[in-house]
Amino acid sequence: MLSPFVARVIIANPLQVKAIAYAHVKTDKINAGVLANLYAAGFLPEIWTPDADTEQLRRLVARRNQVVKHRTRIKNEVHAILHAHLIPRCPHVDLFNRRGREWLARQPLPCDETAAIERWRLCAWRTAKGSPCGRLVAASSRCPQRQRKPSRSER
Repeated sequence: MLSPFVARVIIANPLQVKAIAYAHVKTDKINAGVLANLYAAGFLPEIWTPDADTEQLRRLVARRNQVVKHRTRIKNEVHAILHAHLIPRCPHVDLFNRRGREWLARQPLPCDETAAIERWRLCAWRTAKGSPCGRLVAASSRCPQRQRKPSRSER
């Protein structure tokens, strides 16, 4: 947030800046002066701050984790509905692949449960290209600053 207004932003590790912790008078003005003196003397312990590419990648990974957790919650709710209505396990390997979804559509469930499963299906079970995770990966590959850097062995 400060980056556009200053030449360089430095974040100090508060656990290592003991001069401020032991001061008897603590105000923002005094703390700023102490930090400036420590920086000028080269004694200010800095922490690593990520660059813009790393920040973007972190946001992308966090969003993907949210999408995966949402999809998992939906799948667990579908399994809970089947269990609540005493419907046996799906005979296919995966309840959420094409054959499993066809089997699920044939199960005798109340209308409200069928409608809920249909809403969740529309939300979470799209093709890989149209899935939220697929769109996130595609978006990251289109970002010019997110082009893959060659590994050491490729250089």
